[in-house]
Amino acid sequence: YIANDTSFYKTMDGGTNWIRLTSQLPLDTNRISFIAVNPQNPDELWVTYFRWNPALKVLHSTDGGMNWENITGNL
Repeated sequence: YIANDTSFYKTMDGGTNWIRLTSQLPLDTNRISFIAVNPQNPDELWVTYFRWNPALKVLHSTDGGMNWENITGNL
């Protein structure tokens, strides 16, 4: 997984090919500050945002970034 200001990608072959996952994340006014991947399950990951939108700080995916759950809660 890798991100820049407006794009989010993943590779499944060591970086030879990249899959763009940008449309699965709300990146219009938010920027990813961190990506954490479960070392036992690379399809489970979390992203955090550095812009202070109170309703959108932490997202969780269990399917390699295809779908996301907002787990921000009351952070």
